[in-house]
Amino acid sequence: VKEHDDTSSNLGYMNTKSLIAKNTEGGRVPVTGYVRRVSSQPTTNAILNLENVSNFADSHAIQIDTERPRMLNVSFENSDEGRELIKGDFVTILVKFSAPVVIKEYSPPLLGLLINETKRWATYSSGSGSSILQFCYQISIGDDLTSPLDFKYTRVCTVGRDCTNTDGLVVRLSERLTFDANLSIGFADEGFPIADSPERGVTIDTSQAAASTVVAVTTSKASGTYGVGEMFDLSIEFSDQVFLSGKSPILRVDVNNEVAYYAGNETDTLVFRYISTAMDSIQKLDWSLYPESDSAIGCSEECVMKNANGVVVDTTFRDADGNIRIEPLVQYITLDPFPPQIVSVETDKPASPYCYPLCSYTIGEEVRISVTFDKPVAVTGEQIYLAMNVTDDITDYSNRASFLPEESSSLQLMFLYTVGLKHTSYGNGLAYVCGEMNCTLGLGQGATIKQASDTPTIDANLALPPLLDHGISMDDSNLIIVDTSGPPTVTSVSSSTSNGQYSPGDVIGIAVIFSKSVVVSGQPFLTLDVGVASGEAGIAMYKSGSGSSTLYFEYTVGDDNLSLDLDCIDAYSLSVGLDGVQPGSIKQASTNPTVNANIELPVPGTAGSLGFNSDIKIDSRRPYISKISAISGEYATGDEIIIQVLFSRPVMINGKPSLLLETGNGDRGVAEYQSQPNDYMIEFSY
Repeated sequence: VKEHDDTSSNLGYMNTKSLIAKNTEGGRVPVTGYVRRVSSQPTTNAILNLENVSNFADSHAIQIDTERPRMLNVSFENSDEGRELIKGDFVTILVKFSAPVVIKEYSPPLLGLLINETKRWATYSSGSGSSILQFCYQISIGDDLTSPLDFKYTRVCTVGRDCTNTDGLVVRLSERLTFDANLSIGFADEGFPIADSPERGVTIDTSQAAASTVVAVTTSKASGTYGVGEMFDLSIEFSDQVFLSGKSPILRVDVNNEVAYYAGNETDTLVFRYISTAMDSIQKLDWSLYPESDSAIGCSEECVMKNANGVVVDTTFRDADGNIRIEPLVQYITLDPFPPQIVSVETDKPASPYCYPLCSYTIGEEVRISVTFDKPVAVTGEQIYLAMNVTDDITDYSNRASFLPEESSSLQLMFLYTVGLKHTSYGNGLAYVCGEMNCTLGLGQGATIKQASDTPTIDANLALPPLLDHGISMDDSNLIIVDTSGPPTVTSVSSSTSNGQYSPGDVIGIAVIFSKSVVVSGQPFLTLDVGVASGEAGIAMYKSGSGSSTLYFEYTVGDDNLSLDLDCIDAYSLSVGLDGVQPGSIKQASTNPTVNANIELPVPGTAGSLGFNSDIKIDSRRPYISKISAISGEYATGDEIIIQVLFSRPVMINGKPSLLLETGNGDRGVAEYQSQPNDYMIEFSY
């Protein structure tokens, strides 16, 4: 439904040709299209004529009305017309709209009133979902009318008394509550009489009302602990409007202090503004009666407090029986003038998972650190730092953990320490600098940390707590150790395959051991000396080990390989290879790896080299028959002759080989394969 454009008493389609595949009607933007029978290649147009179906207007009742609801009239409820009202009486005012309207529960409106040109407010009471909204007003002192026609309405306003920005305050009843009622037509700031004649109006006489009294003392301040410089507005509510003249009244509070009047003259609520000082300390702030007095309100002879009838306001807090009748403040407000102090400095980062030789972190690692105060603080500037005990050079500011304002709260400030070059925690848990001359949080130019308040004035105590044995770590089992003593280096290369002789097709495992845990990116490889006549080296490819101190490689022996003691080509035989189209890497293991490992290998043949640590031989020469033998003797029919074939190299049998024998007369006997006594020999039986 389109706002303002659409209207219908019974919605239906226009005619039998209303369904259109290519829609260009009604000034709409042309859209090509079709309605066709389903097919992989639709070509058969559907018949869109509606002459054989009934109009849905015949079976449904759909009404469209896009006119904004407007006010038709404002009146008193019938039972109130002609009444004489006194203080405390309620009167109901009806606002009738041209269509049903809805009031959203979270934002009930007010109806502005003028009673003898005095502004008043009626509160919404009922009527949402209908076309008549009911508002209720309670008569107060000063509402006396010269004429019933002087009781006027002005505008429908928000609960905050905003009569201009009223979008969504009163909306048309519909499925979607988005269509605002028109709150301008029929309303005006100068007001209109509610009654259309004196007979249908009301009269008001509050001249005989009792004296105005104190109703309650409240504050909008939330419960909590507050320090110096905090501003509190304490409100005293009266039964009627209060008119002040002469000196202003004051309010006594229970920190032996008096609070000055701030605002509220000619209303039913006087506001007193209090700002806490360094002398104010109390568990629960509240009003306090003056000694030998029944009131917490101080009003000297020069101070005059009267109601609209000119009667002096009764400011007592006790009833006729002498009992306190005014309730204490609901909020539990504690005043504590002592500055905030730091109670803990710690990180929730676990110990490094890379534990060779230590479970340590290296260059580039980030550690988030929380500094917790015992009270809320207010921070200005960002040049705040926590110096970490990771370097002996006092001019090296890379040890500073920087402030993270976007991650901080009033009780907890967050800092980020990044491990830098030459940093070390000396084998202990990471800790902050805390010496006799310096054990505080650092402030740069323009930075302050003060006790939080409306007007922060008290500097926080930035002394750091005594260091724990595990530093800022969570506990002894999660020590944050920093070690940037040097990059990982190769300490040893050995074979993970047993010593022995290997032939083409055999897989040889090789382990490269580093001094620290490393992580691999890409496909590293080792170049091996396999004695190929063509000069080509053997390539052992990386298989596993990233995140540990040992990387594992595998080499498959080729047909032309030969080595009496397998070793790498030279000290530079370990390559990082490629990671996609980019160079690969071998770096010191870290959450954020940045330190390249030194991948130089022990010189072949020296201590730590593959040839020194392992005895791997490669022989790819083809085995040949070196001897065939059998036991000499004379054999007859049925006797078995065992023939042994000895090879120059170990062999492996697959299937059943046979040996053709010359048995005379042109015949050939066949000796069948029987067994393989050892790697070098096979036996045949004839």
